[in-house]
Amino acid sequence: MKMYSKDNQCMVDVRKLEKKGDDLVMNCKLMGAYSMPIYLRPDELRAALKLLSWDVLSYMPQMLVRGTEAEEAVNDIINNLGDTVIDYIGRAFGTEVEEQARKIGKIMSDTTVDALKLVIEQIASED
Repeated sequence: MKMYSKDNQCMVDVRKLEKKGDDLVMNCKLMGAYSMPIYLRPDELRAALKLLSWDVLSYMPQMLVRGTEAEEAVNDIINNLGDTVIDYIGRAFGTEVEEQARKIGKIMSDTTVDALKLVIEQIASED
């Protein structure tokens, strides 16, 4: 997990999070230069949870579906499902029908991705 400054410079790169005794230890690289473990003690974790307002908590699920990785995941799912269905169509009805199905599937795939992007934008605009 990386955390960035406003000008898009990586400030903290958390490479590993593990439990050691009563603490959580994050192996981090700070500002691209300093590698060091950061210890999060139980009291500090409770203090961190107090920082999470309802607005922040309700925004987190929306944040997970935004960005290029989410869009790529949606595209992969649609393409994989589409390919599977079209493969069955090809086996059942032959290559000519399969080619037509692939053309239709491409149009439907693009439309579905566009529709999902609109839903994400709608959710974001409600904030």
